[in-house]
Amino acid sequence: LGSKNTVHVTEYGLDDTYCKPVNGRLVSDKLEVRCFRASTRAAANAAFTVVVLGRSSDAAFAYAHQATSTGSAAAAGGTYNPAGATTVYRTTVGRYEVVFANLAKDLPSTAAGHVQVNAVGTGKAHCILEDWGRQGTTPNVEVEVRCYTPAGVMVDSRFTVIFQRPTYHLAYTFANLETNP
Repeated sequence: LGSKNTVHVTEYGLDDTYCKPVNGRLVSDKLEVRCFRASTRAAANAAFTVVVLGRSSDAAFAYAHQATSTGSAAAAGGTYNPAGATTVYRTTVGRYEVVFANLAKDLPSTAAGHVQVNAVGTGKAHCILEDWGRQGTTPNVEVEVRCYTPAGVMVDSRFTVIFQRPTYHLAYTFANLETNP
């Protein structure tokens, strides 16, 4: 996959676990994954899936490796934006905005595309996607990320973000009506 890649880990099954990568990209073609019991946050054996993405004109990704910095460039080896630079802004403890410059100029709407977020590291923090899209008339894609401790308190954390632009060979959905079957 070359020198620029990103990894994303998702737990598999209905058990009480979650998993995350230790690094935001492959290291010597290897990936270490840590899994935890969600209810107790103790280390646990769990099934999981992994996706590794390299450079593509359809996708951008970022490895936010400086959890307490603001306005910093994402880690070079774990970041790729075919349209320009990528900057990570820490707005307050555990709250981040990732800006993919010029990535929205060809998007059909403000919320087009698919986004995934993963906490990274050996700790038990987890990160979620709060929102994404083009803000106003800018050509940028902005992704808002929030990170939490097991107790639900916001915490600074390293994380990865994948943004997939709409393309004919990809299907995705945004399930945003939690109580609607």
